[in-house]
Amino acid sequence: MMNKLSKLINSLLVVLWSALFALAANAGPDPQANTSPLIEKGASTGYEPLGDHQNRECQLIRMLGGQLPPRCLPEFENWRQSFEDDTAGWVTSADPGPTGWCGEIERINISDLMCEADEIRPLSGDNHAIVRHGQCNDFFSETFPDGSGPASSLRLLNESFPEGGFTSSVNIYLDPGWAEGAEFGYADAFQDLDAEFPNFRYLFIPVARTETGLFVGEFQVTEAGWYTFSTVYSSGKGNHLSAEFVLSRHDWPLYSQSHDVTLLSEEPVDSFKTHNTSSAYIWFVYISPGLDLAIDEEQMRAGR
Repeated sequence: MMNKLSKLINSLLVVLWSALFALAANAGPDPQANTSPLIEKGASTGYEPLGDHQNRECQLIRMLGGQLPPRCLPEFENWRQSFEDDTAGWVTSADPGPTGWCGEIERINISDLMCEADEIRPLSGDNHAIVRHGQCNDFFSETFPDGSGPASSLRLLNESFPEGGFTSSVNIYLDPGWAEGAEFGYADAFQDLDAEFPNFRYLFIPVARTETGLFVGEFQVTEAGWYTFSTVYSSGKGNHLSAEFVLSRHDWPLYSQSHDVTLLSEEPVDSFKTHNTSSAYIWFVYISPGLDLAIDEEQMRAGR
């Protein structure tokens, strides 16, 4: 699986160049338009509306590594996707072109359930979402013939690292009763704003149902239910980046694991400076065929 993962992400780095220039070609004549091909589906559905700093011009300047004008430098914004209205922001095979991706996401309403004991209820509200592994759209299908899981919106939200750091999280329904061999790969991405594009770095957590049980990293899950997957970004000594994965349930931490090295690029996390670090997105790198993975309440917030 790791060889497949390595091939997938190495190919992604090449294809992202094509996506960048496709975005630039479609930038449009109005630099002040408060839309972007990366977020035009309403990626921010929670605490704050999108501001001018999220417009197409600012996003392209970020992607191209140019110096940002003051209007493109917001304070940190909290963000939330509860799936109550839609699955806005998540990219799948249904989204065409370079700003689309792979896999599937489906919103599930509580009224569609059959009230059976083994059905998954939303963590909150009346809706949650199901993500699945699947083929990629036409743009990515030749490069990634094995497909992938979907990814959340590209959250170009924080150009200033907040005091106390920030947390990226999503709730995932885990069940030790899954068939042996069921697995998925969870990655939280951040951006090194000082690096040349593509400047995404990935922090990876494997989840697998082995012959001895269901494991998130080295932690064994023994009870079915909703679990919060959080990546906590904070400032370490000398303003170097520190990142920690935290698994919790009912707001009670169960397991934590320091992210010391980035996935595949194998760079020490503390080699990045916080003032050059921005949030990016969540990506289900792979999901076992036939595994309908329930998710709910995706958030990014200042602090832990």
